[in-house]
Amino acid sequence: MRVAMVTGSFPPQPCGVGDYTDRLVKELLIAGATVEVVTTAAGRESESNVRYMLQQWTLRNWWNALRWMRTRSFDVMHIQYPARFYGYRPVLAFLSIVAKLVMPGVPIVVTLHEFRITHFLRKLTAVALTFPADAVVLTADSERAAVEKWMPWLRARLHVHTMASTISPVPMNEERRRLVRRSRGIADDDVLIVYFGLLHPNKGIETLLETFAVVYRQLSGTRLMMLSLFDPSNDPYHARLKAETASLNVQDAIVWVGYLDNRAVSEHLGSADVGFFPYQDGVTLRRLSFMTGMSHGLAILTTAGHAGTEDIGLRSGENVLLVDAAAPVDVVAQNLLLLVKDPDLRSRLSEGARAWAAPFQWGTIVAKTLEIYAGLTGELR
Repeated sequence: MRVAMVTGSFPPQPCGVGDYTDRLVKELLIAGATVEVVTTAAGRESESNVRYMLQQWTLRNWWNALRWMRTRSFDVMHIQYPARFYGYRPVLAFLSIVAKLVMPGVPIVVTLHEFRITHFLRKLTAVALTFPADAVVLTADSERAAVEKWMPWLRARLHVHTMASTISPVPMNEERRRLVRRSRGIADDDVLIVYFGLLHPNKGIETLLETFAVVYRQLSGTRLMMLSLFDPSNDPYHARLKAETASLNVQDAIVWVGYLDNRAVSEHLGSADVGFFPYQDGVTLRRLSFMTGMSHGLAILTTAGHAGTEDIGLRSGENVLLVDAAAPVDVVAQNLLLLVKDPDLRSRLSEGARAWAAPFQWGTIVAKTLEIYAGLTGELR
């Protein structure tokens, strides 16, 4: 089975979709497939599975990429969308349509990582991109209703592959935990709250900072660690967040760690006491950062939105602490304070989080992916 994996982002570029694709490629290779990655140039060192790189996803560039793919005799083309480093180019909507012309007979699979809350114009791009696809993969059941409403013709071609953490927990003893914390200026008796993921308004970052400020004013021994790419000199949104921390007078209690490799991320998650993910639209199974925190046994406070949490096994007070996504900051802060003050609750949630995350395995994702490929090509696994 020869697979062309097309993704706008791929490590070392910071992007959850890129991290997911990287892990999927590695697992497919282990399973015996041949996978060649087509992605955005990132000044990376040569990697055996990255075979074609585009400087930008212009029509001319990806037309040339498709012509190159035609020479490789792929059995399947698998597109991951959206991804941060595609850029916001409407012309990308025609990628799969043109691919059908350039590579007739090659089935196309599109994984939609996000649709329900995306901008209207990006929805239109997704509609065009998936229209000729032979199979469309969603990463959470919460996306299905929105996709079917916009694209009812896809119902028979939809598949849901629940994600799993791309970062495996590394062993952490108490000595290593103290060393990691002290390297970031965190005292042994501080309660360390961690956020992990990219900084984006729909992640509830403003709520996170405002909530932490309320908690910090009541408990000065709390610290907030941000495991996020942070570049306020070049990113206007990051600059606004930096100014917000100053206006809230919490800048000295926040540690901006920046982008780390997977092992370092795992060690920093393992050194924290509490995870905090106040998503504006509520937690769903497509939130890879949340799933990573759960697999690391973090005691997590997160938000419940329009998508249900009961149907994905989240039980407030058992494996997670939930607050309504529309709740005011003072209510969110009360819940965060409860978690900060109660080590027994944290211990119970930590144990429950690991148990909840255990069934989400990459073996299942790979098996389902190969089943789709085989069904489209008639090639036995």
